Amino acid sequence: MKGENYLFFSTPADEPNAADECIMIPASSVLSIVPGNLLTPGLTTTTLFFKGLANTGATRGTVVMTHTSGKYQDLCADLVSAINSTVSDGFVNMFNGFQSDIPNASTLISSIVINSEV
Repeated sequence: MKGENYLFFSTPADEPNAADECIMIPASSVLSIVPGNLLTPGLTTTTLFFKGLANTGATRGTVVMTHTSGKYQDLCADLVSAINSTVSDGFVNMFNGFQSDIPNASTLISSIVINSEV
């Protein structure tokens, strides 16, 4: 039986050292993947919503990815594939600036913004 995957996102090119620079979320916490960000729709941003993780009353968190224009469908397909992948340790490196388990992350994603509580 396969255990749950945990999705890792990190924003800096060096080691994370501040709030909202990295996050690891259970795949079962993913609520949706939508085009745009919290304020506006867009051709170059995609937002992954997940259940709130802290006991602060926040209902959800987000990871907003800036990507190549018009590549929303390609990015979604790669995100879903990575989320559902079978990895031995359950650790899925979604994006960290250097490497990723998302096949085309280096050509699709240019940056991310993590909001652990919304």
